[in-house]
Amino acid sequence: MNAFVRRLRREHAGVPFVDPLYGGIKARVLILMEAPGPLGAQRTNLLSLDNPDGTAANLFRFVEAAGLARTDLLS
Repeated sequence: MNAFVRRLRREHAGVPFVDPLYGGIKARVLILMEAPGPLGAQRTNLLSLDNPDGTAANLFRFVEAAGLARTDLLS
């Protein structure tokens, strides 16, 4: 996924990378969101449950409640 992001970034600055701690090609769940949180991805340059914003915090709670591991995800 991050190889795809690298290609996108050639034409679209600011496209965030996917957290390398996610499951990659072995992920069981794809989380497709409209846009990253307004602050987190800009600060970290990653789509991550660890971003310092409300979007990431809400997603973290959802993932935890669903009993999913980070390696189950591709976001």
